[in-house]
Amino acid sequence: MMSDVSAAEVCDFMEVLNGTESAVQAARACGVVSLIGNNDGMFKTADGISDYNPALIDYKGDSAISAGIGAVLFNKRVLLASMSNDVKRAALMRLPMVSFYHKIKNYSIVFLPQSSQEVFDDLVAAYAISEDKKVLLPVVVKSDPLLNATYESVDVPSQKIIENMIGHIKMEKPDKHIKLKIDDNLEGKMQLQKAVENSRKVIADFSEKWRKKFKRTISVIDSYLTEDAETVLVVYGPNSGNALLAVKQLREKGEKAGLLRIHLFRPWPQQEIENALVGARKVAVVDGQVSIGSWSALYSQIKAVTRASCSNYISGPVVSVKDFVDIYFRTKSTDKEERVWMI
Repeated sequence: MMSDVSAAEVCDFMEVLNGTESAVQAARACGVVSLIGNNDGMFKTADGISDYNPALIDYKGDSAISAGIGAVLFNKRVLLASMSNDVKRAALMRLPMVSFYHKIKNYSIVFLPQSSQEVFDDLVAAYAISEDKKVLLPVVVKSDPLLNATYESVDVPSQKIIENMIGHIKMEKPDKHIKLKIDDNLEGKMQLQKAVENSRKVIADFSEKWRKKFKRTISVIDSYLTEDAETVLVVYGPNSGNALLAVKQLREKGEKAGLLRIHLFRPWPQQEIENALVGARKVAVVDGQVSIGSWSALYSQIKAVTRASCSNYISGPVVSVKDFVDIYFRTKSTDKEERVWMI
């Protein structure tokens, strides 16, 4: 039971880690036996991998998904660094599978971490959420080049503490999962949608459990001074820190600036976002995930839940504090909804 672990054991040690190294530590704490994917570029070179020594399987795309499915069917946790469109196969088989990957995939629950600490926390949460009997779906924790290029102190609890939090994976027999595979049709998609909706409560319950243990939450969104803000920056991922600094600077100058950070992308936290943006007159969505011929995915969904004038700033991997200040003033100064390429 969790109560058997003393308060002194909660933080076993602090490590200075980048995003990939934090993912490796989370995998070890969760009892992951295999790291599957582009290991030459990620897992093989991560600090701490030699002490952990999991099976490194350098498959990509559909082969990585197939290897992951095989392992999960036999009650083995895996972490993927690759996720193809064949993730749908795992979802239709209702198999829990976790990926640390740079692209957002359909048929998955998706977290957008801001820091190496959130990479660790999100990955532990991902196993608990995906293995819940009311969910049983893949979870993607989005990696980012900026996360992998920066280092920070990360609280790394021991495997024993995490095991007490999330237990062991317990799957049905392989032949039962194969027989229970749902069809890729309207009825099957309805079942997957229900499973995604079920995850909302599972996420909330786990977040509260995590907060009580570690004084940190698995947030859905984070908002800063949006209550009276007239112009709100909407961001996700590691650039959120610079956005926060920009909003603080603007507030010091008397500007009614606010910040909304999206942490959970799927299921989409519509009500929480609507509440955060209810008083905004202007919204600037900063997103590097461009959809050629359309707006970015994040912009389209933000636009659908707010009456504010909404512009889309398509960014590179790094957005500076000055960039965010410039975005704020450009958005504030016009009533025109714009798509702005930050080049």
